[in-house]
Amino acid sequence: GPASVSHSSSVLMALMAPGPAFGDSVKWLGGNGNWAQASKWTGGTVPHSSIVSVLIDDDPATHSAVVVDGTAIAAGLTLGAGDSLTVRRDGFSGDLYVYGPLLNDGNIFLQAGTTLQARGGSVTGSGAVVLQSASISDITSLGRNQSIRGYGFINAGSGSSGPQSFQNNGLIRAEGGEVALGMGTTGQRVDNAGGILQIAN
Repeated sequence: GPASVSHSSSVLMALMAPGPAFGDSVKWLGGNGNWAQASKWTGGTVPHSSIVSVLIDDDPATHSAVVVDGTAIAAGLTLGAGDSLTVRRDGFSGDLYVYGPLLNDGNIFLQAGTTLQARGGSVTGSGAVVLQSASISDITSLGRNQSIRGYGFINAGSGSSGPQSFQNNGLIRAEGGEVALGMGTTGQRVDNAGGILQIAN
């Protein structure tokens, strides 16, 4: 009857409501704060989607320190020079999922028990990922001016064609403990021809 037509129309309108589209991006508005603060992002919405890319402060005059408590998700991530992103456990989880390009010109600090899920494969830029008894998963390449330092685990990822080797073109430096390089599948390897593996002290 008419009621069911009305109900169907409202469902259709709800489904057609504008939402984030693939390729959308949001920007951190500058300064220190927590990823979960909606007021710190353009549009006033906290990014938590594999279709929305994130830019953290590309303003060289403003240094931003952003903290993730628990889990954060982005299609891609750009971290500006002089800026930092710290991931820490909230008691249950501590994961930063990046499904596309990760351009890091700042510092990403991974505190104990957290993981950078580099689902896009590559980590580029001129910054550093600092492991503090933490891990990086799914990485397939480290850019020429990028470094991973500290102690924890680096696990090679897999691409659309299956498991891939890890191409290190940057610097991996074990300091304060061990760095373990993990291969999940037979045939995966670390290609270090263009990079440096270093042991501190």
